[in-house]
Amino acid sequence: MAHKQIKYSDQELFLLIKNCQRNNFNYIYDSYSPLLYGLLVGAGLSKSYSCEILEQTFVNIWKNDTPICVSDKTFTNWIIKILLRSVREYLTSNDRKFKISFVKSGALSIEFLDV
Repeated sequence: MAHKQIKYSDQELFLLIKNCQRNNFNYIYDSYSPLLYGLLVGAGLSKSYSCEILEQTFVNIWKNDTPICVSDKTFTNWIIKILLRSVREYLTSNDRKFKISFVKSGALSIEFLDV
C-alpha cells in the first residue's frame, strides 16, 4: 500500500521544526534530504563530503539553533541557509579554501581555491 504524502505549508513546516518531535524530524528529513544531497553532489562535492555535510545539516536542524527569519520567506530557503552554513563549517574545518555561489539555474556552485 502506497503512503499518502502529506503536504504542509511553509508555516506548518516551521511549526514542525519548533515542536522537536522525532516524527516531525523524520518527515523533514525524508522530504528534504534528496534536494539537499542533490545540491551538494551537483556542486561537485564527493559523495563522502556530501553525506557528512548532509548529516551535519540535519543535526543543526534538530538542534534548532538557526532562527527563523521573515527574510527566509519559505521553509526551503531556511533549510538551504542551514545547508550553506554546514558546507562552510565542514570545509573550513577541513582547511579548505572555497567560494560558494548559486548559478542562474538555482544550482549550488562550490569553487575550491586551494587546488
